[in-house]
Amino acid sequence: MASKAELACVYSALILVDDDVAVTGEKISTILKAAGVDVEPYWPGLFAKALEGVNVRELISNIGSGVGAAPAAAPAAAAAAAPAEAKKEEKKEEEPEESDDDMGFDFGSGWVVGAILSFAKNLYIKIKYQQVRNKWANWMMIRDVKRRRLNAEHFLERTRINALRKNDVLPVEIREMADKDVNKFDLNACPLRINNRCVVTSRPRGIVKEWRMSRIVWRHLADYNKLSGVQRAMWG
Repeated sequence: MASKAELACVYSALILVDDDVAVTGEKISTILKAAGVDVEPYWPGLFAKALEGVNVRELISNIGSGVGAAPAAAPAAAAAAAPAEAKKEEKKEEEPEESDDDMGFDFGSGWVVGAILSFAKNLYIKIKYQQVRNKWANWMMIRDVKRRRLNAEHFLERTRINALRKNDVLPVEIREMADKDVNKFDLNACPLRINNRCVVTSRPRGIVKEWRMSRIVWRHLADYNKLSGVQRAMWG
């Protein structure tokens, strides 16, 4: 299992890649700070250095085929290691600076790339197979909720303009200006477009207004004594 710091850095790196932004330690730190996630100071720079020169989009696209870019990078790394070793032999007298390998971090192992691949694969499986649920019954209820919010946002202003538009005492010019201002509002801001629906099933007809439920749901709950103040009729 990856630690909290590793997962946070993986999420931040994927966000930057999705926005076509270069993955750097400072930008990863900025995203983590905005998300309110506290990690050790060395984690963002560690991930940024590990992903330097790596095509993350290509890695994620190769998940389905089971072929990653990390194994393919091994021959290229081996070919690039030969000239690097020759340069080191020429500068034996100079003392090299302390590298990240001396600190115990081996970027050649590709563990950061593996973490990103694992996360992307799990995310792909969840998006493909997990059912999306929310507190609304269907899209019609979501549309009605948006209309109610829009109506509440413009209610006061729309009411004042309507009062001017329908006032017979005011001059005709003012009433015409008010009429034009009313037409500038969004169509869904009109209260007439709001439809009472069942909060359980989103059924638009047969609503019991006191409970905001359809008659079918209301009767079912009343049968099992789940409505306060309602008792099933009994005789005999």
